[in-house]
Amino acid sequence: MANENYINWLKRLVDEFSVPLKTSYTGAPFIHTELINNLVVELSSTDEMLSKNQRRLLVGLNDKNQALAVNDNKRDVYINDWNIRGHQFEKSEEIKTSQNIEFWTAQILREVVEIIFYTSKFNEENSNFIFGEYDIIEQIKAVCKYSSLDYDESFWKKVILRIAA
Repeated sequence: MANENYINWLKRLVDEFSVPLKTSYTGAPFIHTELINNLVVELSSTDEMLSKNQRRLLVGLNDKNQALAVNDNKRDVYINDWNIRGHQFEKSEEIKTSQNIEFWTAQILREVVEIIFYTSKFNEENSNFIFGEYDIIEQIKAVCKYSSLDYDESFWKKVILRIAA
């Protein structure tokens, strides 16, 4: 389930968080939940039953899809303002816009990390998949490893601070 689209997007989001004021930005590769719903229906008519944890993952992916859409739209408000009027901004407006884009990019990063973490865990464990409680740093470290990204502690601490802001 975790696919190259989310890993590639994660890498771009890391760059967009590091340099919030850019000329172009990426958008979400949303999860096609109708495929998940069809899979659940198909499996229910066979001997294959989804475990409670597998069902929780599938429902959670739908929730993540919605959260990504909301956060991406909120970020787009500032991106569009930057793209349209950025050349007219005074320094204080530029700083505020940069901080808002950074904030919403951090929110998106949190969602993408969780999507990659849990879908990768599902791919590895499959029928033995169990959700468990993992702190955000554990998830980030695992996702960095899975995505072939170097774990930069200072970068991710800044992201976590922006998530909590």
